[in-house]
Formats: sequence, structure tokens, C-alpha cells
Amino acid sequence: EGSYGSVYKVRHIHTNQYYAIKILKNIDNSDGIPITSLREIILLKFLDHPNIIKLEQLDFNKGRIELCLEYCQFDLLKFINLYKNNSEMYTLSLIKNFMFQILTGVSFLHSHKIMHRDLKPGNIMINENNLVKIGDFGLSRIFSISKRKYTKEVSTLWYRSPELLLGLED
Repeated sequence: EGSYGSVYKVRHIHTNQYYAIKILKNIDNSDGIPITSLREIILLKFLDHPNIIKLEQLDFNKGRIELCLEYCQFDLLKFINLYKNNSEMYTLSLIKNFMFQILTGVSFLHSHKIMHRDLKPGNIMINENNLVKIGDFGLSRIFSISKRKYTKEVSTLWYRSPELLLGLED
């Protein structure tokens, strides 16, 4: 459960494949589809990379948007909490591998002029094969080289960079 919707683990009855269904907040109001939902849908339909969560299907059902995403067993926060005392599972090699995958995904986003703007352990998923997937693109933006200023206070407070927290950017 998050500020923009809820996520459920589902299983396809014919293939037994697991998926994550993200149900975005209700759109039954006069304002239409929230811009955060539109951004996430557009970016997920466009992005194709092993370290970016894959949008399998998009449905509009009873006034709500449902995103069918590839399923990942953990987010990074749950993974750390579960295995932090297990030295067999939580090795330096694994940590380096996760960092490499995160940076590869971020590099892919930046090469396509996309800022995630909410990168945190809860938005980094890990599947059963220890493949890292960056997810939750609701606050993401496509950027251009211009004098245009972007909103700085979009990321989760605890994960903001020091220069944003101290007002040192510009």
C-alpha cells in the first residue's frame, strides 16, 4: 500500500506465473487521470531494460487503472531486513552485484533523459534470481537541457540528497 495505490501478488490460473497488480488510486473524479499515473504508464510502456520493472498489461476497470507488472519477491528494504544477519546470503559480492544492477538501471534511465526522483530501497525490487528491478515511476520526469527548474521536494524526505536538504543546489 502506498500513497498512489495498492499492489497485490496474483497468480495466472493457466500458467501459474506470478505477477504484481498495482491498482492506482480511483480516477472517478472530474480531474481525470492523475499526472503521476500518466507518467508512470507512459514510462513503463516505453522502458525495456533488464533492471527496470516490466509492464505486462494495462487495464481500466471500474474507474481505476490496473498495472500488471512482473513479480519480484522482495523490495530492497525487505531483503536487507530479512538477510542482514545471514552471512551466507548477504555477502559483499551480492551487495556489489546489486549496486552494479541499480547503477546500470539508473544509467539506462539517464541515457533516455529520465529522472526517477524517488529512488529508495522500497522502489528497488529483487526477484527470485537476485535480479534488481527499479520500479515506481510516478514521480519520474523526462528532462531536457534547458533553464527550466524542476520541483526539488518530490523524493521521499529520508532519501533526499544533502544538497537538497540543506538548500545548497543551484
